[in-house]
Amino acid sequence: MIDRNRVSRFLHQSRDATYAMSNGLTATSAERIPERLAFPVAETALLLGIGKTKTRELIASGELGSIRAGRRLLVPRREIEAYIGRHLAQS
Repeated sequence: MIDRNRVSRFLHQSRDATYAMSNGLTATSAERIPERLAFPVAETALLLGIGKTKTRELIASGELGSIRAGRRLLVPRREIEAYIGRHLAQS
């Protein structure tokens, strides 16, 4: 069975660390970042521990859902959680 809380904690921790590193913030200031609903391809790749090219391949194949916001390609949080959940279930 998929532990949704574990997946959610992973996404929160990864998001906070990624944002903090890219913006020179400390861990305590990163904790105040509002929860995001979607991530760009580069951040999605970091969260999943794969490359940007593989992330785009997953999107193109339909394994990982995405949305367009103007010219930006974003991956909704729930799509990342579902992808991780499917792969945890296969393990």
